[in-house]
Amino acid sequence: MSQLEPISQTLRPAPDEGPAAPAIPVIHYKTVRIDDVNVFYREAGPADAPVLLLLHGFPTSSHMFRNLIPLLADRYRVIAPDYPGYGQSDAPKHTEFAYTFTHLANIIDQFTVALGAGLWSNQIGVHVFNCDHGKHNARRSGGQVARKYGGVAAALEA
Repeated sequence: MSQLEPISQTLRPAPDEGPAAPAIPVIHYKTVRIDDVNVFYREAGPADAPVLLLLHGFPTSSHMFRNLIPLLADRYRVIAPDYPGYGQSDAPKHTEFAYTFTHLANIIDQFTVALGAGLWSNQIGVHVFNCDHGKHNARRSGGQVARKYGGVAAALEA
């Protein structure tokens, strides 16, 4: 009968094969209660990094950003919510919730405040990819949204 090697000798570190691959950022799946609605969101990246808010369009959800979030999370605090009625967020009855662009914009404003995402600072970047909600509010508010979102209104008008 042969002698077995102790486990400490069989588990050796791999030989140095050059620089290590970058770590894959962890994506957290969370909810926060805003106006009696549970708003689902994905979040990744350092808590002290500049915020990048990813707002989905119709008829999608934050799931559309699942491959983009890890690519940005090494240098941004990436936050991607699902609007009420979309994705994993609550979908209240239309008789109990106003599904208007204005109300959805207010929900997102409250959402960013609840997360301490610095919506009112110049450190926030907003990605508006096919986002009819964001486009409507940028045009409706003009310069106010441009100041809040670091110039997104100008980009939408172009």
